[in-house]
Amino acid sequence: FLFGLSLTGLSYAQEVLPDLTVTSLQAPTSASTQETIDASWTITNQGEGIAQSSQGSGAPDHLYLSQDEVLDSSDIDLGWYGYRIELAPGASVTSNVKVGIPKVPAGNYYLLFKVDQPNLVNESNEDNNLIVKPITIKVPDLTVTSLQAPTSASTQETIDASWTITNQGEGIAQSSQGSGAPDHLYLSQDEVLDSSDIDLGWYGYRIELAPGASVTSNVKVGIPKVPAGNYYLLFKVDQPNLIYETKEWNNLFARLITIGE
Repeated sequence: FLFGLSLTGLSYAQEVLPDLTVTSLQAPTSASTQETIDASWTITNQGEGIAQSSQGSGAPDHLYLSQDEVLDSSDIDLGWYGYRIELAPGASVTSNVKVGIPKVPAGNYYLLFKVDQPNLVNESNEDNNLIVKPITIKVPDLTVTSLQAPTSASTQETIDASWTITNQGEGIAQSSQGSGAPDHLYLSQDEVLDSSDIDLGWYGYRIELAPGASVTSNVKVGIPKVPAGNYYLLFKVDQPNLIYETKEWNNLFARLITIGE
């Protein structure tokens, strides 16, 4: 917007500009990888002009996860939140969103929220469009603490088996997949899981296991047609590695079983 002023026959025009700033950013102080958190922010136009984008889609705002308080290309974009912004001087707008925490190592991070990220709105001050909030990210660690089954069985026999899974990490164990994290039981000739092993079944569930918590499953398992001999039952928690963990190598448990004819 322009206004005119005439002094001694000369005309001056000065543009009245908006000034968008983020007056608050609300989010948890800690979260787990793959967790969905609630976040909200308030944008205020503290300038003298109406804030509006020349783009039909509005001025997109972005939320990032960063290892420091500086926004750069190394930060993880958690999503953009575009709208047709037309904010009068002194007015504010608040947004409430769901945000997914990505798969990152445990540690201290920052949520960075940038209003009008591509600078589509012409403002009197472009240096106050960013707000920073610290957040601690925690990571789970699933392990199989027990596998119970008979020490011997016959081919084509149905046996009882049970196992206990424990989250010994600091973060909540939860899969980003709607079907949960499937666990598999195998019959193997050794203690190493590979493509030669026989998959005895998968046991999927929506896993959401708090730090220090355990879950036990009891199942019926059919022994396949195999030659008599010594084998191993191998149980693998989160077989496709859908859950990001501090350690992936402790997800397997082996138990010796003798198969008779």
